[in-house]
Amino acid sequence: MALYNQLLVYVTTQRLLAEVVRASRGANREFRYTLFQDLKNVLTQLLVQIYRINRSHDKALPLERAREMTVEAGIYLHLLAELKAVSAKQYALLLEQLDSAGKQLAAWEKTVIKNQL
Repeated sequence: MALYNQLLVYVTTQRLLAEVVRASRGANREFRYTLFQDLKNVLTQLLVQIYRINRSHDKALPLERAREMTVEAGIYLHLLAELKAVSAKQYALLLEQLDSAGKQLAAWEKTVIKNQL
């Protein structure tokens, strides 16, 4: 079993969180303390969930929750873009990283299901 902080999905999510923190610095106060803060909380919870997945024997349920968190983060990102709290370029970068993390979680989930059969 790999260390959780060496997993590609963990590193990708951590980079995404760092980019969100950077993007929030330039946002106005209203967005910084509402939507950005909620997004940062979801991504932090996702990092903890990846740790939990890595250490658990039954990975199916924690993986499902992690994938739900990526959808939740995507909703926040879309709303931030819609309200012009992030530029189109920032939105594209953040969405690309979130999609990458989501695809990695989906592949991990597929592997877990395959191994259970």
